[in-house]
Amino acid sequence: MTHPHRSAARLIARALLHRPLLGAAAGLAGLLALATVSPAAAATTDDGTPAPTTVTRSAADAADAVAFWTPERLAGAASPVLTRATGTPGTVDDVPSADELTTSAARDQRRARPVIPVAQEVDPVSHIGVVAYVVDGKEMSCTANAVESANGLTVATAGHCAFPGKDPSKMVFVPGYVKGQPYTVWPVTSVTLPAGWRETLDPARDTAFLTVGSPDGRTLTEAVGASPVEFHQPRTHYTTVIGYPAVGRFTGDAPFLCSGFARATHLEGQTGQELDCDMKEGASGAPFLDGSGPGARQYSVLSGGLDEKPLVVAPVWDRVIEAAYRVAQSRVG
Repeated sequence: MTHPHRSAARLIARALLHRPLLGAAAGLAGLLALATVSPAAAATTDDGTPAPTTVTRSAADAADAVAFWTPERLAGAASPVLTRATGTPGTVDDVPSADELTTSAARDQRRARPVIPVAQEVDPVSHIGVVAYVVDGKEMSCTANAVESANGLTVATAGHCAFPGKDPSKMVFVPGYVKGQPYTVWPVTSVTLPAGWRETLDPARDTAFLTVGSPDGRTLTEAVGASPVEFHQPRTHYTTVIGYPAVGRFTGDAPFLCSGFARATHLEGQTGQELDCDMKEGASGAPFLDGSGPGARQYSVLSGGLDEKPLVVAPVWDRVIEAAYRVAQSRVG
């Protein structure tokens, strides 16, 4: 894979590691025709926020994507390798101590929350899955999650999965994936990127919102559920991450979970949060969930990590990223 030159702090795919998948594709009944490319025309939104850009796929391209992702091709999909962030990780001093929690109830609540820095395999979550795509002729995949939206067809993932320096083709979302179990393929009909990602691949904007087309007339939310979303959240709070890592001890065949207390990152070039977690490539785009379990609200996506210690990072979902979400949720699949 070839990408533009970037600093070490910027999180972008640059090599391939295979992750197997299995499954069967579904039809595309009722899919609407779409323009091939339609970037946002306005420089700002009504409130002055820098405007996102949206690239759309035609109905023919969406149909081709579903036909393309045969079980054999899915089995050969690969995961982008993250460029590692640099700098000094935060420490436990960034997390509120028990002494700072003045009530016994707060202390009990903190103690009751599991801290899992070594990712554990979990049962599949119906609305968390993989997004597969082709870029530079390579078949790739990341993690993604369906999020609550006005259209019921919106998916959140990492920006470097949806636009790794160029527009991928044949993009689909496969929710609830687990090896050996059937699944449904949802074609991606548009990709909305926050201002700053397409132009500069800014790590603070490493998020994308996908709109999918329905294979059976139902919305994605009706079919598999979705996570509520929230923006403008503090960078220090209890967090759960669920993704499909595919390197080292991980195979990408099932979802894994980390949890613990996120903290404001000290990594060079980063303005988001970090969490102790040993997930690797394949988990890019995994939801950062505010609280315990898959039913919690999503407040960011896994963007990258460190080689020096098991740690993952995520951008702050600010008003620029929220503007991209609002555009994506208003689109027709």
